[in-house]
Amino acid sequence: MGLFGAGDPPCPAGTICSGQARTKVGGTVQEVQETVPGTQGSTRTVKKLVDGTDIYHATVTTPIQGADGKITGGKTEVYIIKDGSWQKAATTTDGGQTYTYDDNVAGAALKKDLNDKASAISKNTQAGTSKALTKAGITSPVEKKAIVDSLSNTTSPTPDPNDATPVDAEKLGKKIGEGTGRTDSYGSLIYPLDIANSQDKIRFTILQYKPRGVKGGTFGTEDISTLNARSSTEGRKELGTITLPIPGGISDTNTVGWGDDRMDPFKMALANASLQAIMNGFTAGASVVSTAANRVTEPNTNADTAGAAGTLLASAAVQGDGGLLLSRTQGAVINPNLELLFSGPELRSFNFTFKMSARNKPEADMIVKIIRAFKQASAPQRTKSQLFVKAPNTFNIQYLHKTEKGGHTRIGRIKECALLSINTNYTPEGQYATYEDGTPISYEIQLQFKELEPIFNSDYEAQGITRNDIGY
Repeated sequence: MGLFGAGDPPCPAGTICSGQARTKVGGTVQEVQETVPGTQGSTRTVKKLVDGTDIYHATVTTPIQGADGKITGGKTEVYIIKDGSWQKAATTTDGGQTYTYDDNVAGAALKKDLNDKASAISKNTQAGTSKALTKAGITSPVEKKAIVDSLSNTTSPTPDPNDATPVDAEKLGKKIGEGTGRTDSYGSLIYPLDIANSQDKIRFTILQYKPRGVKGGTFGTEDISTLNARSSTEGRKELGTITLPIPGGISDTNTVGWGDDRMDPFKMALANASLQAIMNGFTAGASVVSTAANRVTEPNTNADTAGAAGTLLASAAVQGDGGLLLSRTQGAVINPNLELLFSGPELRSFNFTFKMSARNKPEADMIVKIIRAFKQASAPQRTKSQLFVKAPNTFNIQYLHKTEKGGHTRIGRIKECALLSINTNYTPEGQYATYEDGTPISYEIQLQFKELEPIFNSDYEAQGITRNDIGY
């Protein structure tokens, strides 16, 4: 059905059509600071397209052939999704040097950016057209240049988080490599189709899983800072997005591992002896044990200590529980020095419940794609040889406030997650009911996620998080 139920872009017989793509128009390129992947807060200055409006576009090209059969030129039409359908916005017959516009479809921002050969939309339309020409067998640089003006624009521009890379619609859902189970893209999925721009949303970005790996070196000397840098998803391959309204009942729980620990004086002495033996040799450890034993047998030793030591030794002789024998004979126990000690970080879990009811067929198709994307992305993947089973895709979850510029600062952030389970209820109304084509009138999905890495103190000082943000 294409994006937002608009159907596939038009592709009449005899034409060469690009895949669907998303690009911002009307934005400005600015220098911004971003965190360098694999570092603990180091930043760098990069140029990015900020602000602007996303449009979904595709191109339809009609080649012109000479008497010898060679391509001498062509007409390229740019289509965009407007009012729920694909509409022709612009036409060029000189490879993108100039355009004529349909004023009822093309807005001022689109016109301005198409006229700017360095803009993202100009590069993406030419890149999409070039890719389609190559796929159709038109690979000659001379013939390509007759349709796509600048050969420098025939390769995809540098990926930018604010600009979508052109996606070949024919490959959506198809497998990369026979038997691998991996997909090119799940597409840009959204429910409801007419979700308001001013509405707060939650976006699930499906990522190709990347193992953390093992860093070599000698223990205690290598730089392990990169081992806890998974929260940065820059440079990761994004396989699609799912955008939904923020559901009720959202929450997060930050926990840290603490546990009871006991160590009585006798265990302390043995621990000290072991430590000395490890650090300074067996002789030093034996000396510590000998000194402790002599102190117990010295004439001026505290009677309680000597009696307790004797009781423990007697218990050991008969293979009994020294603590119980001491309590039985003297009505006391060795001071356990009970203390609550830190045992390590813990991982957070997140649960979401979404109920989706289709109001028309395009929306029903979109709901099915959303459920399928969650299910397929969370499934393990077999290698081509089927000798190994690889990890499922992972998810970057982000709350968005109104205009989608950055994350929601008043709701806790979430690090990269694995989807542990998805439960699909096909009769959330309590009874079986479908539309004429068999689509249930409502679906309800329950998702359980878990973060791949714990939250650290330094995460609250990361780039882009201010003192007024909740953070994680």
